[in-house]
Amino acid sequence: MRPVVVAAAFVGFLGVLLAALGAHAISPAAEATTADLIAFAKVQQNWRTGTNFLLFHAVAALAMATLGERHPLFLLAGRIVLIGAVLFATGVIFSALHDARGWPLDKLGIIAPIGGLTMMVGWLSATFAGWRMTS
Repeated sequence: MRPVVVAAAFVGFLGVLLAALGAHAISPAAEATTADLIAFAKVQQNWRTGTNFLLFHAVAALAMATLGERHPLFLLAGRIVLIGAVLFATGVIFSALHDARGWPLDKLGIIAPIGGLTMMVGWLSATFAGWRMTS
């Protein structure tokens, strides 16, 4: 249980850190055109999506760690969900950085769907653990 709790707490920390970074360090240029502002809105949305997934899944993994005493598969599900959330958020945030700053990170955006599938496996594992759990 301890490794999942520590990892979930750290992922929550990363979510807050990246949300603050996105809110304060990522901004459009002063001379931005309307098209630039529209594109920047997409960057902000992608950034927000990445940080939200980190924060929400950190809380979910904490809950799964707590339920791990009822069925050990919850601990595995918590680990899988965290790995998926980190992969997904990394892909989305790298894509946002590429769009916002032109950094050559767009190729790393491919890990977002891998992270999404990983989260789905984690949630299905939690579903199976809940189904197998005794009252």
